[in-house]
Amino acid sequence: EHLAGIACDEASEWARVVVAELERIYNHIFDLASSAAGAGYGYGQTHGLALKERVHELCAATSGHRMLFDAIVPGGIRSGVLSDPEALCVKVAALREDVDTYIQALFRNASVMQRFEGAGYVSPETARAFGAVGPARRASGGTIDIRSYLPYGAYREHPPARHGEAGGDVAARCNVKRVELAESFALIDHALREMSGYGPPPPQPFQASAGVVTTLVEGPRGSESISVECDRHGRLTRIHVISASYRNWPVVLRAMEGNIIPDFPLVNKSFNLCYACADR
Repeated sequence: EHLAGIACDEASEWARVVVAELERIYNHIFDLASSAAGAGYGYGQTHGLALKERVHELCAATSGHRMLFDAIVPGGIRSGVLSDPEALCVKVAALREDVDTYIQALFRNASVMQRFEGAGYVSPETARAFGAVGPARRASGGTIDIRSYLPYGAYREHPPARHGEAGGDVAARCNVKRVELAESFALIDHALREMSGYGPPPPQPFQASAGVVTTLVEGPRGSESISVECDRHGRLTRIHVISASYRNWPVVLRAMEGNIIPDFPLVNKSFNLCYACADR
C-alpha cells in the first residue's frame, strides 16, 4: 500500500483492528490454557481450549477462515469479511463474559499461582539485552507495544493502554496476557461501534511502484517486522520477515536458568512461541 501510494478508508482500518484483536484473543487464551497445563491444572487447560475453539468458530463465521487467513489483504479487507458487524458485536460480548469468568477462576486458583510465581524468571536486563518483544518483554519491566508506541492504521485514533509487569516470571507473563485480553475485547467493541453497523467496502485495486519499505506491527507475541521490495513492474522481488517468536526464543533458554527440568513445560508455555518461525 505504501509503494502504491494508497491509504485505506476508515471502515477498513477499523475492520483490520477487529481481525487483529481476534487473532490476539485466541492466541492469548491458548497461552493461558497451555500454561495451566504446564502447571498440571488439566481443567484450566481444557476449559481454555474450549474457549479458544469458540473464538475460532467466531473467526470462521466472520472471515471464512478459522485462523483469519487472508482476511486482511492489500488495499483493505477481503470482500465478505465482517459483513455483519452488529451480529459480531453480540457474539463477542457473550464470549467476553465467559472469558472473564475463566480468567478470574484461573488466577484465583492458589495452587496454580504458586506454580506460576517465581518460575522462569527473566530479569529486565536480560530481556533488554536479548531484544525480547511483546508480552515477554512487557512482563520484565518493558512497556513498548507497537500499537501505541508507533501506532498504525486505526490504532492511531485509539491506541491500547500500555501495561507492563516487573515480576519477570510465568505469573507476570500470564498476567500481561490477561490484561491484554481485556484490552482486545475493548478495542473490538470500540472498532465495531466506529463502523456504525456497516461492513467495510471491497479492497481498493492498486499497482505498486518500484521501491523498498519496512514496517512493524504488534502480533500476539510481539513486534513483527516485514520488509518488501518491488521492481518497476510492481512485482515482489524480495520479502523478509522477522517474527516475534524468532526474537524471543533465545530468552526461553535464559528463563530456564535456575529452574528444575520438570518446570520446562510451564516456562516454555508461558512464552508459547512458534517453532516454525525459527525454521530459517
